[in-house]
Amino acid sequence: GIHLRQAAQRGDDQEAGLHERGPPPTSPRRRAASGSALRPPVQSSAPSAKGATVTDDRPAALAVAPPQAAPSPSRFMLRPVANAACIEMDDLRKTFDRCETSDGRGGGEPVPTAAAASPLRGTPIPVLARVACPRSLEPDCARGFAAPAAQCLRRTAPLLPALLGWRNVVFAAAVFDDVQTARLIQAAADTWLQMTGGADLFLATDGDDARPDEQIAPITSDSTTVTIHRCPSCRGIRCPPSAAHQTSPAARSTSSAFGRSPGCVRRREGWLARTKVLDMLGAMAERYLGGGVATPAPAAKLFFIKFDPDTILLPHTLLRLLREIHASVDPLAPLLVGMAACRAYATPPGHTAPLCHAAGGAGYVISPSALHRLHSVAAAIRSAEPAAAAGPPSALPGLFSAVDNVSYGGEDVTVALALKKATGASVVSCGSFYQHNPAKYARMRDKGERWVRWPLSRSPVSFHKFKRPDELRAFFSCALYDRRGRPRPFPRSLLPQGPDNASSAASAAPYRCADPWQTPPR
Repeated sequence: GIHLRQAAQRGDDQEAGLHERGPPPTSPRRRAASGSALRPPVQSSAPSAKGATVTDDRPAALAVAPPQAAPSPSRFMLRPVANAACIEMDDLRKTFDRCETSDGRGGGEPVPTAAAASPLRGTPIPVLARVACPRSLEPDCARGFAAPAAQCLRRTAPLLPALLGWRNVVFAAAVFDDVQTARLIQAAADTWLQMTGGADLFLATDGDDARPDEQIAPITSDSTTVTIHRCPSCRGIRCPPSAAHQTSPAARSTSSAFGRSPGCVRRREGWLARTKVLDMLGAMAERYLGGGVATPAPAAKLFFIKFDPDTILLPHTLLRLLREIHASVDPLAPLLVGMAACRAYATPPGHTAPLCHAAGGAGYVISPSALHRLHSVAAAIRSAEPAAAAGPPSALPGLFSAVDNVSYGGEDVTVALALKKATGASVVSCGSFYQHNPAKYARMRDKGERWVRWPLSRSPVSFHKFKRPDELRAFFSCALYDRRGRPRPFPRSLLPQGPDNASSAASAAPYRCADPWQTPPR
C-alpha cells in the first residue's frame, strides 16, 4: 500500500522536531480498491441540507484555558504593519528573532544558534526547518516593502493547540460543471490531498450547477470532510441572447431554483470568478467561524487555503510554513500570504502604496481574522447582486468597480483590495508559492524573462497550471514525492533533464517516467 499521508507527516515532524500523535490514516487507494464506500462524507453549506457526520475527532472550537490562580502566560507575537505594498516573509522572521533576543525592543541581533525560540510551549523550531521564501522580483514590492515589517506584541492568549495539524486547515476551491475540472479535483484527491488527513475540503460551484453534491465531491479518504457550497449569485450557463438583459422583478421571479430560465440574473464571470470566490469565503466564515463577528472566538480552523483545481500543493512544506506563522504571528492579525504579484496599473483611491496581491493560481493563505472581514464584503455583494447581475458596468458593486479601475479584475486582486480597504492588510510574500510549473519558468528563462528567482526554491509550497490530470499526477509522483511519501531533492528533481537545472530541453521534456514511483531519469 502507499501510505503517503503517514510517511509525509512522519518525515515532516522529524524534520521540524515536532510530534503529533494519532491513529495511522487509511490509504484512500487501498480503500477504493477493496470495494468499500467510494464517497467521502459530503456536507452541503445550505442550512436545510443534510450531510454526513464529521468523521474525525476535531473539536468544534478550542477550549479556553480554565481559570487558575497563576497568571496566564504571555508570549511575543508579531503584528504585521498595514498599508504597505507587500511584506516579505523573511523580514517578518528577522523581526521575530529580534523580538525574542531583545525582549521586544527591536535592538537585539537575530538568533545566532541553530534554533529560534518558539511560542509553542517553549519548543525550539530549528532554523533549518523554515521554508525558504525567496524575495519577490516585483518592482513595486521591491521598492515598497515594509521596513520594519511588524511590531512586537506581548499576547496573553487562550489555550491554543500544542501543535498545528491538518485538522486546523481548510482547503477551498471554486469549481463549475466541467468534466476536466472534476478530473483535476479528483487528481488532487488522489495525490497531495492524500497527505492532509483531517483537513476539510470546501468546494464552491455555481447556483445553476445541476449536479448533486455527491457527484461534485471527489473520492477521498474518510478523514477528509468535503463540503459543497452553491453560490446563489453565480451562473455557469450562458443566458439566451434574448434574455441577457431581463432584470425586471417579473423576469427574475420566473427563474428556477437553478437559474435555467430565460430570466438570467446570476453573474457569469468565467475565469475571473470574483463573485464566486468572495461568496465562498463568506460561506466559510459562516460555517467555520460563526459569521462576521467583530472579535472571532478561538476556532478549530486556523488557516484557510484557496487553491485552483490545476494547482499542486506540497503538504510537508505547506504545513511547516503554517506552523511557523501560527507560532509567531498574532492570531488576531488579518493575514494574506502567498506569491506577491503587483498587476495594478494605478494606486487605488485613498491608498498611498501600490496594490499588490497574492497570485490566485499559486494559492494563498487567509487567517480567521481576515476571513471574518471578508464575510461582510461577501454579504454586501450578495445584497447588490440581484439588481446588478445583468446590468451595465456602472451598476456593479462598488468593490468591483474599484478593482476594474486599477487592475485586470481577477478574484485574487479583488480579495487583496477588499482586505486592504477593510483592514489595511498587506500581502505577506513567500516566493515558494509558484504561479506556473517549473518547465514554464525554464522556458521563460530561456526567453530572458525573469519572473522568479532562479534556481527554484529548495522548499516549494505550490505549483500551478497543470491543465491535464495525467500531467498533474505524473509531476506529483515523478518530481515531488517517492512512493513512501518522502519528498525528492529540490530543485534538482523539478526538471527532468539534470541536476544543473539547464532549461534548454524543458519545453520538450514532459513530467513522466516509466515507473511513476521511481526517480525520473537524469
